[in-house]
Amino acid sequence: MSTIADEAARPRRTLCLGEALVDLICERPIEDLARADSFVPHFGGAVANVAVIAARYGAHVTLAGGAGDDAWGAWLRARLRREGVDVSLFKLIAGSQTPLAMVAVGADGEPSYEIYGGALLVRANEEEVALMTGEGDSERAALALLESGARLVVVTLGAEGAILRGEVRADVPGVPADVFSTIGAGDVLSGILLAGLADRGFEPAAVAAALPLAVEASARACERWAPLE
Repeated sequence: MSTIADEAARPRRTLCLGEALVDLICERPIEDLARADSFVPHFGGAVANVAVIAARYGAHVTLAGGAGDDAWGAWLRARLRREGVDVSLFKLIAGSQTPLAMVAVGADGEPSYEIYGGALLVRANEEEVALMTGEGDSERAALALLESGARLVVVTLGAEGAILRGEVRADVPGVPADVFSTIGAGDVLSGILLAGLADRGFEPAAVAAALPLAVEASARACERWAPLE
C-alpha cells in the first residue's frame, strides 16, 4: 500500500507545450546575416530547450508540439529522444516544413534571427495583431504575419466576426450576442479551430470550414460569465 509520503516522493511527469526548431548559427561574430560565410545546425526553440535541460537534470518531461515530416524534423525528434524527452506527443506533420532560424551573433554576444517555415496558424484579436506588427489595419497586420512565416492568420474582430488570410481565405460576419463577459471567448474560437484541424489532418482548408462555427460559439460564450459554463 502506498502512503502519502510515497506519493509525494514519486517523480512527477512534466508537460512542456511549444516549438522545436533548427538554429542555423554562423559561429563567428557578425553584425548581419549577409556577412555570414557558413552556418552550423543546432537544436533550438525556447520550450524545447527548457524540456531538454529539465530532462538532463532528472525531470520526466514530455514535449507536446511538432515539426515537419522532413529530414530536419526527424533530426529534432531523434535529438529529443536521445536527451530523454518523451516524444509521444511530438508529431511530424506531413506537408509541413520544419522551422529553420538563421542566426547571426554580434560581437556583444546578442543574436538576431530570421525564421523560415513558421507557424501553421496564428490566431489573435485586432489589438494583438496591431501590437505584433505595428499595423493598425487588420488586413495589413494579417499580411505582415504571413510575411513573417505564418501559413494562416485568423484575426478576430469582436462583434464584426473574423477574417482568415493565408493559404485559404474567409470572411465570417459577427453573430449578435447579449454580452455578459468576453472572458475566454477567443479560447472557445481557438479550440474549435484546433478541433477542425485535428479532424482533417491539419489541412489549411479545415480552418475555413470551422471558422463560422467558431465565431458562433465564441459569441455564445460571451452570453455567459465564464466560457465553459
